[in-house]
Amino acid sequence: METPIDKEQVIARIKETGLDNPDTIDLVRRWKIQQEDLIKDDFCEASIVLNIDMADLYEAGGNIDEALNCLEDARYQAGQVDHKEFYDQITKRMEEI
Repeated sequence: METPIDKEQVIARIKETGLDNPDTIDLVRRWKIQQEDLIKDDFCEASIVLNIDMADLYEAGGNIDEALNCLEDARYQAGQVDHKEFYDQITKRMEEI
C-alpha cells in the first residue's frame, strides 16, 4: 500500500512545478485515487469534500476555471442531498475566487 499523500504536499508541488509537469500530474492522480478509496463508505459528504479539495488543487495551480467547475459540482451535490451548510459555504467560496 502506498504511503498516504497529504493534500498540502500536493498543493506545494503544484505551486512549485505547475499542473503541466508529468510528475505533478501523477502525484495528483495518486492523491485523488487515495481520496476516492476513502469515500467509498461515506459517499455523499465525502465526495463533496473531494470536489472542494480538487478545487483547492486547481486554484493553487492557477486554473480558476477548473476550480470553479469542481466547486460547482460540489455545490450541485450538496443541493441534491439538501446539505444547506455545505451549499452556502461552497457558494461563498465561489464568490471569493
